[in-house]
Amino acid sequence: MKLSEVCIERPVLAWVLTLILVLLGIVGGLRLPVQQYPSYERPFITIETTLPGAGPEVVEEVITNFIEEAMAGLEGVANITSSSAVEESKVSLEFLPGLKKDPSVAIINRLNRIADKFPNEARKPTLTEARSEEKPILVLALTSDQLPSSELADYAYRELQKEIESLPGVARVDVLGGGQYTMHIYVDPFKMAAHNITVGEVKHALRRQNVEKPAGKLVSNDREDLVRTVASMLDLEEGSN
Repeated sequence: MKLSEVCIERPVLAWVLTLILVLLGIVGGLRLPVQQYPSYERPFITIETTLPGAGPEVVEEVITNFIEEAMAGLEGVANITSSSAVEESKVSLEFLPGLKKDPSVAIINRLNRIADKFPNEARKPTLTEARSEEKPILVLALTSDQLPSSELADYAYRELQKEIESLPGVARVDVLGGGQYTMHIYVDPFKMAAHNITVGEVKHALRRQNVEKPAGKLVSNDREDLVRTVASMLDLEEGSN
């Protein structure tokens, strides 16, 4: 027996089926999201590398070009764009939609392969899940009547940056302004020549005496404490030895 014959013989059943279809259509229409311009997103990862004191041309030659060559052929990459500025290199990777696995591991492995090609002064590349040209949506300013700007910047680096980056939806946090604590050391060339000491040896000695390394942990019945070996120079007297 066909559906049309059943509906003719049983009009009440036909009305019930019609009402059910109408209700389903209304509920589905109310819950269906409608956008004038539907969002279409592709995953982006930006590789940022800093080379202190280098101009854009040098950054592009010794940093950006190597990263671009290493990322070429990476699985799922749709487009690679780069920009080189003063002391900074940015390489953005645009991936195809529907990527099944996180490409960060593959990117880090390729960066490790070319790490020996970078200058010794270059800092370790960092990965950010965002486009390089994206602008911040929130700016926080720290002020104090008692602490200098360098200590505020240090507090932002050590405490605030990690806390904010751990929030859901936050891709990147930059700390700008304030400056970091620096110490200028002026050497005496005559005394260095008398003791047969080079500038490289002075730099090596300063790095060896200004370290901060993990030293293990202390475990008790109800707590666990991390132990660090802190040997950082905070003033000139500490580095005079």
